[in-house]
Parts: sequence; C-alpha cells; structure tokens
Amino acid sequence: DAETARNLRDDLVSSGLNVWYDEDEILIGDSIPEQMSRGLAESDYFLMVLSRTYMTSPWVTREVWSTITKMIKESSVKMLPCMVEDCEMPEILGDIRYADFRTSYLAGLRELLQSIQVVPSASVLLANHSMNQKPVNE
Repeated sequence: DAETARNLRDDLVSSGLNVWYDEDEILIGDSIPEQMSRGLAESDYFLMVLSRTYMTSPWVTREVWSTITKMIKESSVKMLPCMVEDCEMPEILGDIRYADFRTSYLAGLRELLQSIQVVPSASVLLANHSMNQKPVNE
C-alpha cells in the first residue's frame, strides 16, 4: 500500500494539488503527532489510504481522532478515505463514503478527484503510515 500511496501522491500533485505526505514531511527526530497536527492545520482534505497495514498502525487511532476533533471544531478538514484493499473499516468512518481503489486505481482516483473538485489551491494531507513505529507512550 506504500506504493499505492506514493502513486496517489504523484497523481494528486500532477493534478495541481498541494500534498502533505507523511513520508516526505516527517523527518528523523521529528515528533510524528506534532508533524501530523501541523499537516492537518494546513490541509483542506485528509486522505487515509485504508489497507490492512494502515489499519494495524499504532498511529491510526490518533490520526482519526485528531482529524475528527479538527473537523468538529473548525468544520474545515474533509476526510476522504481511500480503500486500496479489503480491510475492516474503522467504526468512526462507517457512514463516510470512500473512494474504492480495490478493483481499479484509475476509477478510485477519478472518484477522489471528483470529490476534491481539483481546486489548484487546495491542500491535501495524505496519510499512509507504513512507518513501522510505535507511539512513544505505548
């Protein structure tokens, strides 16, 4: 799913979007939650690449709750789940429609770009978290 996330990043950038991608923005020594919060503060959309790997990431719960809190407080970040392989959908995302990349990457990308409406000044945070790290306090 890391390769799919990178392809998605490249395609979104090619479509004229500013993309904050965790692997590009979180450097060695950075606080992951702090950098994620900064990325969220600068983004209009929050894309989650949903896969078995992502769903078992120790960061997924923190990311989802941080985004939901921001959405409620500011009503500014729109969550856009992207299903790239069969996996259990987090309960909190149960009523949110996702872009389906499972059978066709291009069909999923088309759905996603339609939702974003490709506004060139829009900023997108793309969370993949293939970084196999555990939160410090867990």
